Amino acid sequence: RTARALKQKLDERARILERLDQQPSWVVYGAAIFASFGSTLVVHPIDTIKTLTMSNADVGAGEGGGNDEGTGEQAGGGPMGLPPLGMLYKGLVPNLLKEGPPSGLYLGIYEAVKAALLSSSGLPPLVCYLVAGAAGEFAGSAVRAPSEAAKTRVQSGIASGPVEAFQQLAAEPGATFDTWSTSLARDVPFGGIQIALFECVKTAILQNPNLDIDVNSLLAEALIGAFAGAVGAFITCPADVVITRLITQSSSSANGGDGE
Repeated sequence: RTARALKQKLDERARILERLDQQPSWVVYGAAIFASFGSTLVVHPIDTIKTLTMSNADVGAGEGGGNDEGTGEQAGGGPMGLPPLGMLYKGLVPNLLKEGPPSGLYLGIYEAVKAALLSSSGLPPLVCYLVAGAAGEFAGSAVRAPSEAAKTRVQSGIASGPVEAFQQLAAEPGATFDTWSTSLARDVPFGGIQIALFECVKTAILQNPNLDIDVNSLLAEALIGAFAGAVGAFITCPADVVITRLITQSSSSANGGDGE
């Protein structure tokens, strides 16, 4: 009975994967962009707090931005000394640009590379997942870099809004390249680890006859994805700190600050 139940789960999984493979490419790209927009809207305040913490600033580190003393509007205006909610949503537009299109590109390339490797390379599935995820994130990071630099400048107070942030980047053409080249140390490992762990956990659950979990349900995929993302984020956190400080300190120096 256990073997029969396991076979049924594996057969159902194979049918789902076959249907997914038959979908047009635009569905993969569109779904990834839509999901990324939704998750970014929810977690953007946390991302702002993370940016402020990493940049060693209450709200800003450049001219016209906040400082360690802050202002009544910038810091301490919300519960537990946090900035008010409106301040936590600073930089939302560039963050949506940072996450949406690159996520579509990442997942689309991942699916294409994964299918090619699994069908013809003879490599173990785990290696295929890692390589495909890294390839997708490599391409996505190139698109993400300008918006990430703009988002961080707005969140930290170096720029007053997205328009000013992108104007600053246009005046510093090397800043975007520095952001992208450094972000590769974070994005490529994160992309590979996250998707490989996600796929492996789902496979392990499917192949365990003692677990009766529908890994294709929305809740299961969300929980497994959150776990895989958390592990990837933990491993690549040092590189993320370096990127944030690179953006804020180089911007502060360019604006006449000392970067400290």
